[in-house]
Amino acid sequence: MTFVPHTKNLPLHREPFEIPPLDTATVSIVETSLNLFARLLITKTPRHMEIKWAGGSARFIVPAVEETAVKVRSVTGIK
Repeated sequence: MTFVPHTKNLPLHREPFEIPPLDTATVSIVETSLNLFARLLITKTPRHMEIKWAGGSARFIVPAVEETAVKVRSVTGIK
């Protein structure tokens, strides 16, 4: 699976990357830790979709994180 970021990302985060092989990958939903200043401004801890594989991991900010994770699992066969 290849992830191609959109152009709204910072130039540093626009490089496509590959997630191989999918049979070792997992999808989960994780809460992001916030620093003290962010905790004062944000009442609800943000949740991200995380994909882990043998060679690394990546976190994604997606709308409707639960539904997106289910769709990613069903389309890719990731656990």
